[in-house]
Amino acid sequence: MRGNAASSTRAETGRRSVTPKKLCLPGVVPNRLDQQIYRESAETAAATGRYGLGHLEETEAEVARALITGCSTGIGRATAVELAKRGHEVVATARRPEVLDDLDVAQRLALDVTSDASIAAAVAAAGPIDVLVNNAGFGVEGPIESAPLDEVRRMFETNVFG
Repeated sequence: MRGNAASSTRAETGRRSVTPKKLCLPGVVPNRLDQQIYRESAETAAATGRYGLGHLEETEAEVARALITGCSTGIGRATAVELAKRGHEVVATARRPEVLDDLDVAQRLALDVTSDASIAAAVAAAGPIDVLVNNAGFGVEGPIESAPLDEVRRMFETNVFG
């Protein structure tokens, strides 16, 4: 799975570069969570001398630690279940962590992707992450001219910047 992940940013750390993996569409602009994960990955690599995924033993090479946003329902929840079933360490997140209680994953965390404080706390609690599946989001349905502007702004904040 890691070989198919796209990376949208490269953080430089001394002699070598670290490229945290992100499952997303090519060309997607990194948002706040992406940037925090990249910073944490670069800092961890610089502190430990472990760059990229090359530090893993051959028998561990297929196991990744994935942080997945929006695991309360839908695709995020299904992705968490599937990756855990395939043996990956999954850090499942949702705004309301109590909805994650029935998920069989390595870690469950509260995360509001529109809050810098929530992002920083979740990234710190999650530890090193190999893969980010940034799935959190929602939609506003109906004709655009009748959509409440505050809801459209909140949706844009979550889906684009979060």
